[in-house]
Amino acid sequence: MNKKIIILIAIIVVIISLAIASKNYIKQYSLTGDKNIPTSIPSADNEIIIQIFAFSPETLNIKVGTKVIWKQNDQMPHTIVSNEGLFTSDNLKLGDEFSFVFTKA
Repeated sequence: MNKKIIILIAIIVVIISLAIASKNYIKQYSLTGDKNIPTSIPSADNEIIIQIFAFSPETLNIKVGTKVIWKQNDQMPHTIVSNEGLFTSDNLKLGDEFSFVFTKA
């Protein structure tokens, strides 16, 4: 019985710790009223804008040899990762960019 109580207390402590940590993380990266970020940004033909956890445009048709630029316009840091393992960006903060030249079809 004592062992069950100790395990239950440990689980409760972990849950409370995670709740506090996630609340602080969200607070750190939440938007405030004095930030003036546009809701949409015009982009060049080979640019992808990261904003509100989404890519704009969602799809992009390109030719071999095309350089694509991802522009980070989100408060929360993001990385750009190829599903095929071709590239992985560093952690992009607001205003950062990442580019990649596609050399294969």
